[in-house]
Amino acid sequence: MTDNEKIAEVLNAYRAAIAARSPKSLAIWQQNRTVMPAGVGSVFRLADPLPMVIRRAQGSRIWDADDREYLDCMLGFSVMILGNAPEEVEAAIREALPDGTHYGQCHEHEYGFARLFCDMVPGLDRVSFCNSGTEATLYALRLARGTTGRPLIAKFEGGYHGTHDFLAVSFGRSGGGPEGLGPVEDPRTIPESPGLVEGAWRDTIVLPFNHPAAFDKIRRHADRLAGVIIEPVQGAAGAIPADREFLVELRRITQEIGAFLIFDEVITGFRRNSRPLFCS
Repeated sequence: MTDNEKIAEVLNAYRAAIAARSPKSLAIWQQNRTVMPAGVGSVFRLADPLPMVIRRAQGSRIWDADDREYLDCMLGFSVMILGNAPEEVEAAIREALPDGTHYGQCHEHEYGFARLFCDMVPGLDRVSFCNSGTEATLYALRLARGTTGRPLIAKFEGGYHGTHDFLAVSFGRSGGGPEGLGPVEDPRTIPESPGLVEGAWRDTIVLPFNHPAAFDKIRRHADRLAGVIIEPVQGAAGAIPADREFLVELRRITQEIGAFLIFDEVITGFRRNSRPLFCS
């Protein structure tokens, strides 16, 4: 038996064991597959051999459909920073519901919410709210291009900034097609899936994360570069933090060439940062 065959045997045994101990989760997932692609509401929930199917959650604990208990380290991608179903949040919801669910217009609580954001982030003067991180980064790029009159945006290899065509490139060092990914210090712009509009992603250049060669590439495109977007901690790439010195130099260079620096951060649950933060 070859090494690849041995690996395949181990993986198949693992998949069978997971499926055997998760009959209710497996049944729900198979039912989902009849009405949802791959049986999931979002590609981020895909898993091998099957996604986790949750039945309930309380505090820091979560239970799957087969009633196994887990420590919930994700907490809804940090949305549930107080834990699942906290009593004080439930009480606040019960108090607010009689006044309506969703106005779709301005209301008196907006100022307090926006003021809280500004007070939490040094240097943040004003806030705009969006429905998703994808929408926020899309508006951020539009603002950078509209303000500078320049066409190009730079992102970092491994960085994830939503699903729109402008930034759905070069999520990591895999694939790359026949032309390859390019050298580590000068990565190519690689579309992450079929269906992207070429005219969108061709105006995105890709920089090496935490690598000084990024600064040389920024300077090469300085006269056409509207902005640089970065995750201060790359989430999808494996929770990789940017060096403080790297961020300081990035701020200095973007100021020097008159480009926007955009910090894109959402997974920390806005303990310190919002998505996105602008440095003009």
